[in-house]
Amino acid sequence: MNEYTKKFKPELSEKWHVDEQNIKVGKDWLWSWNVLDEDTRFLVANNVTKTRYGHDVKALLDKTKEYGKPEQMVTDGLQAYRKQIKKHYGYSVKKQDYNVEHVRVRTIRDHSHNNLIERYHNEFREWDKAKRGFKREETATEWNEGFRLFHNFIKKGIDGLTPSERAKIPIILKDNRWMSLLLESLKNEKKINN
Repeated sequence: MNEYTKKFKPELSEKWHVDEQNIKVGKDWLWSWNVLDEDTRFLVANNVTKTRYGHDVKALLDKTKEYGKPEQMVTDGLQAYRKQIKKHYGYSVKKQDYNVEHVRVRTIRDHSHNNLIERYHNEFREWDKAKRGFKREETATEWNEGFRLFHNFIKKGIDGLTPSERAKIPIILKDNRWMSLLLESLKNEKKINN
């Protein structure tokens, strides 16, 4: 299903929110990184890492390449974001500016905020509590990807649409959305293999 859904390019807004959260894996705590589009609430990319350094931010941003780039990225105050966003998206000599504006939220009182990505993290935490953590990093990564599918293609918002529908991804799913997505994925795989 992941491979099938990745072939569609969502129509995203100019503003993306990026943040990381701790997740329990065995006796350790790992980091779950996420990039969320502001208008559609589409989860653009996610990743699980052991640390939260520059190379971890780079790995996350590398997963966003196929979706283009926003005009603005909102993050918390983690220094690794600043350096990697500049490095990843580059500097425009013509504009005398960086190609993506980086907005750092330092406190709750800031004009900009990262509430959208925090809301997504709360959804994930609620689901994770029921699982009582993960046993291995591979399992955490697989479930993180599965939750991304659930968030983007299965769960409807207040407006009755999923993030993928708001992003104009042309997948039509029936009442049993999981089964429908699985069948569409299998149908597509058969076409590719034949």
